[in-house]
Amino acid sequence: MAMTTTSMTAKQQLLEAVEGHQPAPFLSLIQGHEKKRKTVDLEEVVLELSRGEVKHVWGCLQAWADEQVTAFVAEHHNQNEEIAASGTNNKDQESTNKYNEKLLEGIVKFAHIYISTFKEGTTFIPGKMLEMTLLLHEMLAAFNGSVKLAIVSLCEQWWLQELEAQDLLVTNVLSHLLEATTRNGAQKEVLRLWKLHNALATIDLDSPNNKKFVELLTYCISCPIFLNCDEGIKWLVGLFSWPSLIPLLHKEVRLAIPECTRAHSAKYGEVYFKAWKASQGDTKKTIEEECIQDLMYTAIHANPMSSRPSANLHHLLHHIHSYKKHRAVSSLITELYQPILWRSFTVANGYVRMNATGLLCDAFPLNDYNLSQEEQSNLLERQYHTLKTLLLDPCHLVRITAVKGVFNILCKYWIMVPNEVIKAIFKTLLTVLVYDVTTAEVRLEVIKGLTLLLGSADAVPFLIQVLPRLGDVFDDANHKVREAFAKLLLKVKESQALKYWDIVSVPHLLHRLELDNPKVAQLVSRLLLSSFHPFTKTDEELLQRSLSLLEENRMAARRFYQYAGSMISLPNVVHFMLLLWLCLSNHIALHRQQQQQQQQQSDDEENEDSEDSGKNDSGRQRKQQSVRGGRRCERDSLVSTSNKENAAGAGGTVSSKTSILSKDFETSKVLAEGDEEKEEEESEDEEVSPLDNLDVLCGILDTVGILWATNAHRLAKPENNKYLEALRNKLSRNFQHFFKYFKGNADASRTLLYIASFLPKSLVPTLVGHCMSQLKAIQVEQVVSGSDTSYKSFVNALCNWKHGDSLLELLSEWLEEGFKSGLITGNKERRRSRRQVRFCETSTPKPQVALHILCHILEHPINRVSTLQRHRAQLLDIIQDLTKVKDLITERLHRNEELSDLCCDTFLCECWSLYLRLVVVCHHSPSKEPPGKQSIGRETEDLIFHSPACVLECLEWASSTLVPYLGEKNGGKRKLQDTEEAFTLITTLLRSLVTSSTHLLIIGAANIPFVYMLNDFVKILIETDSNGMFWEEGLCLAQESYEFLWVYESSEEEKDETIITGSRLANICISSMADYFKHHDQLPQECELSNTLVHLLMSLGQRSRQDQSYVLEHLMSCVVEHLCWRIEKNNGVDKEAKCIQHLGGFVALLVGTFQKQTKLSIVVMDAFSHFLSTANHDMTSLLAACHLLEVLLQDSGKISRYSLKQTVVAANSVMSAVALPEKESEEADQESPLSIYKDSAKTANKILDNLKESLSIV
Repeated sequence: MAMTTTSMTAKQQLLEAVEGHQPAPFLSLIQGHEKKRKTVDLEEVVLELSRGEVKHVWGCLQAWADEQVTAFVAEHHNQNEEIAASGTNNKDQESTNKYNEKLLEGIVKFAHIYISTFKEGTTFIPGKMLEMTLLLHEMLAAFNGSVKLAIVSLCEQWWLQELEAQDLLVTNVLSHLLEATTRNGAQKEVLRLWKLHNALATIDLDSPNNKKFVELLTYCISCPIFLNCDEGIKWLVGLFSWPSLIPLLHKEVRLAIPECTRAHSAKYGEVYFKAWKASQGDTKKTIEEECIQDLMYTAIHANPMSSRPSANLHHLLHHIHSYKKHRAVSSLITELYQPILWRSFTVANGYVRMNATGLLCDAFPLNDYNLSQEEQSNLLERQYHTLKTLLLDPCHLVRITAVKGVFNILCKYWIMVPNEVIKAIFKTLLTVLVYDVTTAEVRLEVIKGLTLLLGSADAVPFLIQVLPRLGDVFDDANHKVREAFAKLLLKVKESQALKYWDIVSVPHLLHRLELDNPKVAQLVSRLLLSSFHPFTKTDEELLQRSLSLLEENRMAARRFYQYAGSMISLPNVVHFMLLLWLCLSNHIALHRQQQQQQQQQSDDEENEDSEDSGKNDSGRQRKQQSVRGGRRCERDSLVSTSNKENAAGAGGTVSSKTSILSKDFETSKVLAEGDEEKEEEESEDEEVSPLDNLDVLCGILDTVGILWATNAHRLAKPENNKYLEALRNKLSRNFQHFFKYFKGNADASRTLLYIASFLPKSLVPTLVGHCMSQLKAIQVEQVVSGSDTSYKSFVNALCNWKHGDSLLELLSEWLEEGFKSGLITGNKERRRSRRQVRFCETSTPKPQVALHILCHILEHPINRVSTLQRHRAQLLDIIQDLTKVKDLITERLHRNEELSDLCCDTFLCECWSLYLRLVVVCHHSPSKEPPGKQSIGRETEDLIFHSPACVLECLEWASSTLVPYLGEKNGGKRKLQDTEEAFTLITTLLRSLVTSSTHLLIIGAANIPFVYMLNDFVKILIETDSNGMFWEEGLCLAQESYEFLWVYESSEEEKDETIITGSRLANICISSMADYFKHHDQLPQECELSNTLVHLLMSLGQRSRQDQSYVLEHLMSCVVEHLCWRIEKNNGVDKEAKCIQHLGGFVALLVGTFQKQTKLSIVVMDAFSHFLSTANHDMTSLLAACHLLEVLLQDSGKISRYSLKQTVVAANSVMSAVALPEKESEEADQESPLSIYKDSAKTANKILDNLKESLSIV
């Protein structure tokens, strides 16, 4: 009853609001209806209205809507006119008839509510409502905002309900939805369009009035949103049903293919196929010949080196080829390819043959079911013959494509292909192509194809006979081929049809494992894992296989366990490590016992006096008894050890299976030379145990160390602490005996020390002093030459045992001695110092070794972190001591020779580099905390170190001390007698300074003034040095300074032109290169200038296109200027130049850099076009630009033809504006400027004409 009263009230409110033209009550009803919890249900109100009331309501609403439309038109018209003055009456009228957007929107929404109440057969549309709706539809383009959306929704619902005059209310709606969808639409907009797809039949698409609408329809096919949903695909397929749209749609697809993705290209194939399938008659013929066949022709003749367009065309056609199982489709494909495919295999262009090969292999088998059986057989035989011919094509690209396609065909159609064809193909593959010497890619594709073919069950019996012949391919010179072959062996192992060792023997595999790169070694380790480390075998079998691997090839075993450690679960790894350790421990214990027994036996023999034969017999018996006794002792020691481990129980269970920590297992069968139960006469012929080989014992130590190192990150996790404690407890017990046993073996001793570095120092207290003594006794020459790296193990162990303070103290003393030796001035004083009485020092200072050790600490991630945390104060003291190197360098520059043997030039350079590295690493700014707030554990002022301030001091010192000498080398009065050595010293010092300063920017430790000062310093260096020694460092600094300023500098600040920014510094480097190459043909030193320049330009492009264009335009201006210099030098252009390398070192370096980068080449050519269009050029520079374009056309690299066209058009527009003199005086000389000007213009125009003809520019 309450609901009825509410409805009656709402009905009365509606009638009163409409009759009285009251906007507020009317809009209140609309808003109440739209709420989630409706306060008013207008649908129920509308249903209660009588037909007369409905006519009355819509009469009032139509008049109301006319007023709002009139006001809207007037307001829109007044906004475009200038009103000089307005009176009071006008203002009152405007306020009365002011346009109310909300009101008009409410009227449209009420219309939508009204038609939504219609049921089948009960529709009533008043004339006034239809009149209003038609008016709003015609004015749809004039409205905007919510009113427009409401009108579109109303007309859309009108069409879906098939109401009166629906054909008149859909055209503008479709236009709006198309614009919204193609601009920034979502899939829901595409779904709305698809619901209205039948409305296209009501529109005359051939009418000139609908030209804009046709353009919107055409643009749909290049809009990705339509390709991403099924409704969009259906919409596009429906567009192909209009013959007039097919050429326009196909043209749009051709334009979109070069830029679309692989997935979208496949979607285009789906659109074409479904459109062809749904069409009939002439429309089907048009799609076949003008669309699909045109795509086939374009795919055959596209440039495959441009990558994306060619690949996308092949993906598009692949989707159509995928339906070739249908007879009609197969006949269509064969018929369309017939006139264009077969002739493409005989053309001279290798790219065309390559594309045709790919399409033939993808469409195989081509079969036209309209032909007779004999004709079909001949066609199939023709395809087989063509494939066999293509495998031996002169072009390697064709051979690569043919190998790929042939293996795909064999994998899919093995049963269908005749045996004779298979044998012929494999004869070519296995005797010619797998050993192709022209390119490794052919050999690689053969191995990949064999791997693919192993997945075909029908082909496996044939491959079993073939694959064993390919074992020597595993020694291919190309690492990618070897990697693919290792994957082939893994596939063989997986298929279980053939044993992989029948293809490649195990010794051969171990040889490759020892020598090959990490990728191949990892694959071989995975291949051999189940053989040398089976998970299902007993501990005895596991140990036997491990010892056999170590005995066979120790280096291969090292690499095997290096990669296998990550393939085995951590419990099993720990179990295996303890198994090896216990095996080695028992062997050493047995060896000690045998030595004791032999000593006792020798003592007894000295007291015996018997015949020789009797002595020999009794000695043999005693020896056998001793060996058996040793085995019993060994077995007893194993049992006692395991019992002790069980009693301790601290380490927990190491593995889910029976653990070595809690199991009494017998390794005597592996360790001993025979079985105790064998007869005495057989014991003499026992085989030698692998453990008697010292190399195997060292290999066991290697394996334990490698497994611990590769699993250190897993052992460090808290949940694996029990495994770590088990390793530490068990391994630490035997170190003293192990060191004694391997005392004379340096290799084993280093490995033991490496393993000990993983243990706490409390478990190996005696090794700390041993490491320090070994460091003091190390040979300087071997460390400096790099032949001895054993010091790294000692350093790692000391840092791990928290003895870095003692190590740093020793290094500081050595450095101090090196500085002292350099501070002695004058040969007389040096000679006098030799005559003085000195005490014999226990250890000789080794300052160069100290530098290597400090560098190792900084390079090792764990050592660096631990040293910075625990011994920061000592590092700061070393930095303070290293500042003395500046005084030593100053002194050296005034000498003709090195300061001393200890303080040589190499030592000074390494000291300076280490000093700067420490300055960067030790940067630590004070904490930014509110004043008065104290924090627990706050850093003391002594540990605060401001690196930028220290680097600025170095820059000032270098500016006053090093840079002047650098200028003297390049010109002026020379003060240095030993110029070359001193110059090398100075450049090395300055390059280290710039590099370390750049690192400060990378870690964000600098500030903006520091960046500008550093850029100024490098600018001076580049301008002072004419030998190009600082280009690479300058470009790296330009990139990092640009990145730093982009992040930290406000973009609103106006930059002074004198300030050296990153982009300006880059231009300075480029200008310096241009000047250098005018006097030199090659780079001054081996460097990575190309990569550095590419990184810089890409970084600029990611941040600002404007800054990137600024650098690129300067780059192209320098290139053109350099070419002008060459033209003037050679009295004309070099007509024999066919590639960039022929244009000189500078052009080859810069242009060759972006010529290899697809994205970069686009922006460079755009900058070139802008440079030609905006800058002022003389005739020589225009000739140089045309000559450069001529060479680029022949050697384009990855520069697109479109980019070349744009640049040629820009050059042509500039040349067309050049005014040439009509007549020349008769007395003019051929060498006069006017003659040279005319000759240059003539040559430039001739080059431009050839370019326009080659690029089809009208």
